[in-house]
Amino acid sequence: MQKITYILQKVVDLGMIISLGLLSIIISLEVFSRYLFNLSLPWSMDVNRMLFVYLIFLGAGASHSEGASIQANLFRDFFTKKIFLSSSFPSDSKNP
Repeated sequence: MQKITYILQKVVDLGMIISLGLLSIIISLEVFSRYLFNLSLPWSMDVNRMLFVYLIFLGAGASHSEGASIQANLFRDFFTKKIFLSSSFPSDSKNP
């Protein structure tokens, strides 16, 4: 069972890498084609949207397998422990 989980995690990680790489390439191609040729690619926004959705869902699965939850931790991580404990975040299931 652990081998299957390991393989599945690697497939999800590879999917995130591919999705992020394609997203970067297509956005760069769109920017260059707009400014160099004054031509917009009509399909790029739809593909970028789908790749971004896949990236988010694959990232959610990857974070869940590591025991993390999907939440904005950026500001919380900058707080000290004392300030964090005085404030309450309803989405937190455990205290740091």
